[in-house]
Amino acid sequence: MDIIKHIRHYFMLSENIDRNLFEISVVDSNGAHKTVQLLSKDNVCYVDIGDISTKDITNKYKLLISYEGKQAQIEYSVMSYLYEASQKKAKDEKLMNLVKLIYWYGK
Repeated sequence: MDIIKHIRHYFMLSENIDRNLFEISVVDSNGAHKTVQLLSKDNVCYVDIGDISTKDITNKYKLLISYEGKQAQIEYSVMSYLYEASQKKAKDEKLMNLVKLIYWYGK
């Protein structure tokens, strides 16, 4: 059963930054590069890293970001997201139990 479809990584950009000047790619655990689009809603931008199977939740991904000649790299996995989410207090107890269940499944 696959419950995880993608990881979404959010960014807040200053108003004077053109999001169209960003080049973003993802490197999966096998070293394959894939260009992803920087999407936005209101002042929040995000990228989706898709096609993640539940059996792959321990795989690490690198998000490579280029903007005006500068580069940054973010490395994370579904497990790092689940760990952070499991440490939060949420109103939806069922959702939190699901997050914890998936986290411990990956351990």
